[in-house]
Amino acid sequence: MLKKRRSNDILISCGSQIKYYRKLKGFTQEQVSAQLDMDFSQYGKIERGLTNITLSTLSDIAVALDVEPAYLLKKKSNQTKAAKL
Repeated sequence: MLKKRRSNDILISCGSQIKYYRKLKGFTQEQVSAQLDMDFSQYGKIERGLTNITLSTLSDIAVALDVEPAYLLKKKSNQTKAAKL
């Protein structure tokens, strides 16, 4: 049970960071998903932490957002709060 909770926390945190940097760069979900050649609804699930992604996908998202992949894995409370705007 603890393992699943940690996994969900990581997915939600990563999704929040992706959303934060997307908004910071002024992109819409549609723009980023099109750049990734990904279905819009699938991209939305990533931002909401509802789906697990590969490191390759994480890297592709980081390139699309022009950030280091490690930034998408960091949990920063002030950034995740701003992402809720």
